[in-house]
Amino acid sequence: MSKRQATVTEVDQTNFAQTKAAVAAAVKNAVFISFDCEFTGLHRERQQGMNVVMSAKARYNYLRQTMFGGAFTAGRCSACGTEQLEAANFCHQCGVKRKPEEKNDAPQGMRRQEYLIAQVGLSCFVWCDQKKAYDVKSFSFYISPRPWSGGMGMGNVKVENDIKFSCMGSSLKFLGDHAFDFNRWINDGIPFMSRAQYTAERDKIQQRGQYASMKDLDHGRGFLEVWDLLINSGKPLVGHQCFLDILYLWHQLEGPLHKDLTEVMKTLTSKVKVMVDTKHVLTWYPHDMISALEKEELNLRQRMLSRLKADLASKEKKKKE
Repeated sequence: MSKRQATVTEVDQTNFAQTKAAVAAAVKNAVFISFDCEFTGLHRERQQGMNVVMSAKARYNYLRQTMFGGAFTAGRCSACGTEQLEAANFCHQCGVKRKPEEKNDAPQGMRRQEYLIAQVGLSCFVWCDQKKAYDVKSFSFYISPRPWSGGMGMGNVKVENDIKFSCMGSSLKFLGDHAFDFNRWINDGIPFMSRAQYTAERDKIQQRGQYASMKDLDHGRGFLEVWDLLINSGKPLVGHQCFLDILYLWHQLEGPLHKDLTEVMKTLTSKVKVMVDTKHVLTWYPHDMISALEKEELNLRQRMLSRLKADLASKEKKKKE
């Protein structure tokens, strides 16, 4: 089979509306969909990164702390009762160390986050009977933390809808080395909000009777529409070393992650029916994979040989006639 260069459609806010139909068709017709995310950063501190001996729970706790950036709830010190600043590690009155964020479940829970997804790549593998091969429809989405104005215009954005996030120099260098367009990301990136935030804002609009603001809110959903297409399709999602990717996608597009990994997996699998991590498969089931690939290659050769024999037999028959 000859190698073909897949064409990638880059999508930002300027062509998002025109591209949604093509994305929906590709997702609908796909046998499976691969995905990959690019981030503004990866780890809190490199010397405290994950390692192979960490348990699944420990890895999850580490990643969750990375995502929340050590955020702390605004409230009162449990020791002296003094009202605290949101990002303070210690009580500024008595000096007692505060407990890390455990819930982070406010509808606007995205206000304090360490790193963000800056770009999402999707490749929809559509089987073509005529070619006996997959056609690949690939899309690259620039997604930007663009605040929703609540119908008031960008000059009057509510502060609580504005996302604060961090970047790592090495991650930005990696993006730049691979032709990431930072101006396009900042100026024309597709907005997004989590389902939890969308639901909360929609309820506020309905309670206040500000129905004219619904159009602005729906526009602010942005990439959440693409996420809905993926999970509603029921198609298998395939990634490589994608645990972090799916956690970030869930946190940014569904809502804050539960502190317990078991609850996270229960919620995740209720919406994403099939997910394959190729790094996990190749690490833990290499012999099974090799055996399956060799078997598939043998079957392919046998089918090609059968078709060749049938073609030759047909030509011989025509000659005799």
